[in-house]
Amino acid sequence: MSSQTAPAAQALKSINPLERGAEQLLAQPSKGYWANIWDQLRVRPAVLFALWSFGVLVFFAIGAPLLANHRPYVAVDPIVDEQGAIVGSEVSFPLFVSLGVVDWALIAGGVVAVWLYFWRKSIVRRKGRSGPIALALYLLAVVGILVVSLVMTPWERARDLQPAWWWASFSACIVIGLGMVFWGAWIVGTARRDAFGRDLTTGALRLLFFGSFIASVGAGAFVSLNRPALDRTDYFREYQVNPEEGAWAIFPPIPHNYIGSEPYAESQPPLSPTLRVISSGGSQAPADLAIDTASRRDGRTLAQGYQGTLSLETPLAELNNGAGVELHPSGRNDLIIITHDLEGTRVRLRGAETLGDVIEGLNKAAVVRRTGDTKFVASLDPATGIVFEDQTLRRPLHLMGTEKSGADVTARLLLATRVALSIGFVSTGIATLVGIAFGAVIGYFGGWVDHLGMRIIEIFMAIPRLFLLLTIIAFIPPQYNQYMLYAMMVVIGLTSWMPSARFIRAEFFRLRETDYVQAAKACGLPLRSILFKHMLPNGVTPVLVSASFGVAAAIFVETGLSFLGFGIKPPDPSWGQMLNEAIDPSTGVFNWWLAIFPGILIFITVFSFNIIGDALRDAIDPRLKKASAI
Repeated sequence: MSSQTAPAAQALKSINPLERGAEQLLAQPSKGYWANIWDQLRVRPAVLFALWSFGVLVFFAIGAPLLANHRPYVAVDPIVDEQGAIVGSEVSFPLFVSLGVVDWALIAGGVVAVWLYFWRKSIVRRKGRSGPIALALYLLAVVGILVVSLVMTPWERARDLQPAWWWASFSACIVIGLGMVFWGAWIVGTARRDAFGRDLTTGALRLLFFGSFIASVGAGAFVSLNRPALDRTDYFREYQVNPEEGAWAIFPPIPHNYIGSEPYAESQPPLSPTLRVISSGGSQAPADLAIDTASRRDGRTLAQGYQGTLSLETPLAELNNGAGVELHPSGRNDLIIITHDLEGTRVRLRGAETLGDVIEGLNKAAVVRRTGDTKFVASLDPATGIVFEDQTLRRPLHLMGTEKSGADVTARLLLATRVALSIGFVSTGIATLVGIAFGAVIGYFGGWVDHLGMRIIEIFMAIPRLFLLLTIIAFIPPQYNQYMLYAMMVVIGLTSWMPSARFIRAEFFRLRETDYVQAAKACGLPLRSILFKHMLPNGVTPVLVSASFGVAAAIFVETGLSFLGFGIKPPDPSWGQMLNEAIDPSTGVFNWWLAIFPGILIFITVFSFNIIGDALRDAIDPRLKKASAI
């Protein structure tokens, strides 16, 4: 009996669920703090939607100048000798030359971040050591970019461009960045570990990222010295409409014709770039001939006001039920015809007596004297009236229509994405850093330091942020409108740090009496180590949650100010500015595409940050974890 029960007992013991669970638990590798947070976030569909939306917005914000620009990536112009023969070609890069320091830094930072993300997976598989080829390619790319930037720097006029302190500052950026890059590369290449045997890969990759970013700031400053102050060249006309023999260019997928477009170009709805006719000098002729935009929109034709059949011999005096066609009395231009290339053709109809004279005048004005090209052809349709056929090469399709200036709405939305995210992140970063430093000090010391600090917080909380912003904006001269964005970042950041300071103060009051803080004091650790290395990681949870909500709030502030006309000024784009332009104040016409598309982006951005903040609060608050477990 005992011999039969022994194997059964052994079998029961071998499948003990508690014992098996303990063995499996011990066999699993431990995860880091943020890895556990990510495991909790990715199971929520709303959070995944918010993270994907945020990633797409960051991609468009970083790559906006490369995706939406009227300048080509590369342009090739033929070199002609004295006899007119093509003897070679000249290559230029108009788009890349036009980029500024911020553009270069953001693009370099985005590319490096993606590279390091996938590189880290390879390093983890190799247990902390990088492959020599990947490491060499990374170093070669960083050094190669710096060499190219130095070659493109206009050294012959360098002293006249910037003062000595400017050169010293950005040269120091390159030197410091390179030092960080090679230090991180040495750690990764040798798989170096600390005194406790811990892997230093994460810290080394962080060094590589920040080193590359800092070096790219210095390199971008040198390259941007060749940046043109204002580029009004119509590259599309030079390389697509009227290219020279052997000239070609590669353009971005989205045009951006804000500066190059004519100011009288009317708004065009999405997916419908059409030829437009606008009256000039107050002439009534376009409306009388039923060829203006309003007539075509309302379905009014010239044949509706004539009893007979329209012909080229029909007198203008008999049209419009006998009221005739009112031409400009002084003989000035009667109308402007805007073709698909956004160029306007002014037409003078003085002396016209019949419809044939009108069509002859239209076709005569359509011929370009310099080249002999015909921009459009006018003809008579007896059933309707005068019709046009556009002969110009169409601009790229405007997926979301254009603004009144002729600018592409899609391009403006992408460029405004960078403005919105930079306002949100930079202002919230300033507020978080100031709040953490201030709240940590008053929360740790307490007593009279806490009383004084709380009075300072209350003073700043009493400052009306909106009126302060309006006051500062009002005193900024028009010639400094390009710095409006940076002024708003600083003001919003310096008037939003109080909640972070109060959160950190409350947490430090709780943590300063804990055992590990008392042990750190007994060991004689410096104050900065106690505050920011031991106490801050355990009390920063509320600040991280409030920071995500702060980004959404900062975007709301900027959008509201721009909507009211007090924020970002043209040609810099803003979602609120585009919402303000949805209604034409002169006519009261509602351009729905200027309200729908910016409104959708504002909603998605703010919704995503709020969802991420709510999920972070649930994931990193231990008290909420215990409540859900119970």
